Amino acid sequence: MEKMDNQELMDDRELLNAWEKVQDLLPVQVRDDLYHRMTDWMMMGGKFGDRYMWSQIDYANKVIENQNKKKDWEKVIENYKDLMGWN
Repeated sequence: MEKMDNQELMDDRELLNAWEKVQDLLPVQVRDDLYHRMTDWMMMGGKFGDRYMWSQIDYANKVIENQNKKKDWEKVIENYKDLMGWN
């Protein structure tokens, strides 16, 4: 196993600190992303009452509500990846 030098350890620590600052924003980013995608959808001719888009917004709001109760951030990340189609 290779030893990490001090610079690599510092980079990891900085990354962890940045992650801790950002993780509280994840549920809100999920919802905001969906609102922006819905706006884009409507600008391309989609209907305002499109059930698919509203169901995504509802799902994001449920994620926010649940994660505010449980603070299970890994689940939030997985949900976000699912919504973005990254899984």
